[in-house]
Amino acid sequence: MFVKLPRSNSFDLATDTKSNMERWDRPTFGRRKYIAPKSEQKSSTIRLRQIAGIVALAFVGFVGTSLCFGNTKFYYTIRSSGPSTLSQQLDQCSGKNGISADQQILGCSALINSGGGNDRGLSEALYNRGNAYAANGNFERAIADYDQAIRLNPTMAVAFDNRGVAYSKKNQFEHAIADYDEALRLNPNSALALHNRCWARAVVGRFDDALSDCGESLRLRPQYADALRNRGFVYLKTGAFDKAIIDYDAALQNNPKMAGSELAIVLYGRGLAKAKREDPGANADILAARAISPDIAEQFADYGLR
Repeated sequence: MFVKLPRSNSFDLATDTKSNMERWDRPTFGRRKYIAPKSEQKSSTIRLRQIAGIVALAFVGFVGTSLCFGNTKFYYTIRSSGPSTLSQQLDQCSGKNGISADQQILGCSALINSGGGNDRGLSEALYNRGNAYAANGNFERAIADYDQAIRLNPTMAVAFDNRGVAYSKKNQFEHAIADYDEALRLNPNSALALHNRCWARAVVGRFDDALSDCGESLRLRPQYADALRNRGFVYLKTGAFDKAIIDYDAALQNNPKMAGSELAIVLYGRGLAKAKREDPGANADILAARAISPDIAEQFADYGLR
């Protein structure tokens, strides 16, 4: 599971000493310059001040809205593109409104290539683009973006965690465990990193460590479906089939909307455990898992489970 980082609450604005408004005494094209009498000039000055106040309020409103909705996380400088374009790019890069991974990649790339972000802003944009690449299954590109995000912000625990997930997807579990170790050093109370490391440790045969990680994850977040799923996998690998079935059942109960590869893993794992117990419901679970993920049997075979 990849983590989206919460957006922060401020950004840097470039100050422009030149006003973007036209001067009121600017000659109109094709017409002579009009010089108003003093009384009219005075009312014009008042009117100009009123307009300036409205513009200032609108700008304050834009910044306030950005603070509320998290668009300010990236610390980007507003340049010639203007705040509306910047806001759209920030929304895209943060995955706002459920946009597609491809759109998120475009938004993040625009920010990264703009040259307008400081280190923190760039690290956030790279992290989010890495998440989008991972969602598309492009784990090489995801890892490359996480690498750069970590270089710019070595304390970003979630970047280590998500890079670990990407390494796990590539079956590079020792690399994954090293990243989970670092994520947990930075954030020891991450139930997410703990259940991720539980899975990786189980795959490489470190069962006691894996059970410890899943147990701690569940202590921090009781009834956490992902941790129950992974602990079920540990029990399956160690031959504790009854416990595996109990955890798989609990995972489905606590996350009834589970779908995709996660659901396939739970169903197939429970099916294997049931088969070992000669439960007649085993075949239904296995067939349902294969319908979701046709190569699920090969995946489990790679983990030493048939």
